[in-house]
Amino acid sequence: MRRASCVLVSPPLPRPALFDLPKPASLTPHPLRAQWLDYGCSYIESDLSWRFPLLMQSVIGVVLAIGTLFLPESPRWLLDTDQDEEGMGVLADLHGDGDPEDERAQEEYREIKEGVLAEVRPPLPPLALGLSLRALAHRR
Repeated sequence: MRRASCVLVSPPLPRPALFDLPKPASLTPHPLRAQWLDYGCSYIESDLSWRFPLLMQSVIGVVLAIGTLFLPESPRWLLDTDQDEEGMGVLADLHGDGDPEDERAQEEYREIKEGVLAEVRPPLPPLALGLSLRALAHRR
């Protein structure tokens, strides 16, 4: 299961802003906070001086991991795995306020489906697969 990125499912106009905005906004304040936290914890005379900053990083990671459960699945991945109805449902939620008959959602569906169909890769021939597995088996 793949989760959708805000850049992939956003309208075309603000995509560059959505893609570039998080970089400078997250590069400056977070490392500074982490450095001040480490500096403040350096005065602790126990193992808590290194455990507390590590715990804070773990808490943030858990919050982010739980947050990904609430993201919609990627419509492109859904269409690529032949789950067209679910993919159209996600696109309708994102572009058409839940209406699958919305023109913008239908257009996005057609664009993604055409791209997925154009990218279909032929499977490896059995001989090539056998040779590659044999080469890996004899590698030391």
